[in-house]
Amino acid sequence: MSALYRSETDPFLRLCCDASAPDAEARLVEARRRIAATPGLLTSDLFVAAATGHVETIEAILRDAPTLARRPGGHLAAPPLLYLAFSVFQLDGPRRQTLLTRCAAELLRHGTDPTAMLGGPGSSESDASSPRTALDGALGVFRNLELAALLIDHGARDPSGFCLLRAIGRGDWAATAMLLVDPLLVGGDAANRAFLELFRHDEPELLALFLERGFDPNEISAGPSGTALHLAVEHGRSLAVIEQLLAAGADVERTRPDGRSAYALAIRLGRDELAEKLRASGASIEVAPTDRLLAALLARDEATARQLLGRDPSLRARVGADELDVVIDRVEAGDPDLAHRFVGLGFDPNQRGARQRRTLLHSAAILGDPALCAWLVTHRAAVDPTDHRGRTPLGLAVWAALATSSARHIATLDQLLQDGADPNELGTGWPLRIATYRRDLVLVDRLLRAGASPTLRARSGESAVSIARQLDLWELVGRFEGFPNSTSGPNDPTETS
Repeated sequence: MSALYRSETDPFLRLCCDASAPDAEARLVEARRRIAATPGLLTSDLFVAAATGHVETIEAILRDAPTLARRPGGHLAAPPLLYLAFSVFQLDGPRRQTLLTRCAAELLRHGTDPTAMLGGPGSSESDASSPRTALDGALGVFRNLELAALLIDHGARDPSGFCLLRAIGRGDWAATAMLLVDPLLVGGDAANRAFLELFRHDEPELLALFLERGFDPNEISAGPSGTALHLAVEHGRSLAVIEQLLAAGADVERTRPDGRSAYALAIRLGRDELAEKLRASGASIEVAPTDRLLAALLARDEATARQLLGRDPSLRARVGADELDVVIDRVEAGDPDLAHRFVGLGFDPNQRGARQRRTLLHSAAILGDPALCAWLVTHRAAVDPTDHRGRTPLGLAVWAALATSSARHIATLDQLLQDGADPNELGTGWPLRIATYRRDLVLVDRLLRAGASPTLRARSGESAVSIARQLDLWELVGRFEGFPNSTSGPNDPTETS
């Protein structure tokens, strides 16, 4: 064995094994570089061998000291199996995943606990938002089905539901089916949350598997979304999915906390065929006037919408944030004309949705529609409203431009700046910092010309110029340094990435 000191191995393990770090691909590249630059690193100790899938070293160490398979250590204070499960080398291709699985088999053969958790025995099993177990790493953070099957065979479970929720969230039906094989594999509450999460996807075969396992179609979500039937209608699931739920005993008369039935949701969303199916299944056809108005707007039936508003002068005031969420979703999905119809009927363009506090201008920025942005501003839309995270339409346009590099999102950014949007996003300086961090010199140039300050700092002290220095973008540093110093603004909503 190599006699490398902990000063060599600990930093390597911190680089490789961090369940919360978002930059796994970059850390894998750096880990490979360190291996090449440090002879003997792979054979230095059990934890490094586990994290990299070095089978021969695992076998040799455990042959001499089998109890080390169970002993915690390193910066995670965890047994080697957890370093293996959360290693970025899980991303290093199928061959590496097989080597890691072979290492895990050796550790399990020598008595390591497949249910061990990060944080030790006192750690909570109920937090489905944070990975804790080896199975979480194998199936939730990464995707190593071979390793997951091995762990499950040795008694690993998904008590928090982290793996099942992640699998459904990414549309990984092989992993989902693997977790549903054993009814005791996933914790009850977590399994029910995952069942409701399924309705973000249209998967009749997987739904059949859930229903065969005894999941209740009348299970109620923790929030305002209601039952599985309500979620299926709201998320636009196919008639086949709705029919499965009805056949399994879904209650067509059950209402959500806001009083809406599945039938009312179908009418509200313009799903006439589905509404008829629900009516034929015994649903009450009572629908609120606000839902009929929304249905007319979605159906481009402006005459009916005006008729409803004329018949009931108080109706306009009853169209609130919940209704606007539907309008916002449709606009962002590619229906800019709906924004024209909504504002054209006299509704306030500055009204905010309930979920994310967005306005129609936020939606136009996300959609990448400069003409709609300009039209909304001419119809009294405020140019710098903030959403639930403090993002202005300009900030969202920057995100969209970075994500898509599309001409329409660049044009949207230009339009918002032309309409008077603050290039520093109300004193946060965030747009220029994130554009610099992503090395997008086109966006950087546009923001600078509009007056963005490269020295404006986040609460963390980070500025665009400091990011440019970190990334060795010296041409930008030279441009940035001519600007006056600024401090972070009082409204800074983030600690920029």
